[in-house]
Amino acid sequence: MTVLIPRTTPFGIFVDQAGYLPSGTKKAVIPFECDSFTVMDLNRNVRYSGNTLSVGPDDASGDNVYIADFSELTENGRYFVYAGGKTSSVFCIGNDVYDDVFDKVSKAFYYLRCGSNMILMKKAMIFAITDVIFGDHTCREYANSHIHCLLGAMLSA
Repeated sequence: MTVLIPRTTPFGIFVDQAGYLPSGTKKAVIPFECDSFTVMDLNRNVRYSGNTLSVGPDDASGDNVYIADFSELTENGRYFVYAGGKTSSVFCIGNDVYDDVFDKVSKAFYYLRCGSNMILMKKAMIFAITDVIFGDHTCREYANSHIHCLLGAMLSA
């Protein structure tokens, strides 16, 4: 017997945290039953409204999932999705939404270099990256090789 443990989140609707390109596909995942949704700007003005599409139960979570497609909204700005009394986190639509992601991944390359122990001190927080031997390869080298694949996939998208 499989027992599903309910997830908790401060937001009831899931959106792309990086944001959306104006001409790209824009969808939100709603893990509860609802027929319609609205996309609002931060002043609570309705910028788009539509009907959701039921895609059925999600195997991993057990949620009955609905999709809110708001791809027709192309105006740059900051928005959130509202449906069934719940909201998403704030997201952006703009041509620069992936700039921050690229900067953070590039910085990760620096800190995940093989063969060097580094300590980053910033704003009274200390992050230490050390080499931990895992078989004949260090954890940093393992992570570094996988992040290269991730960045390649991101840049080719």
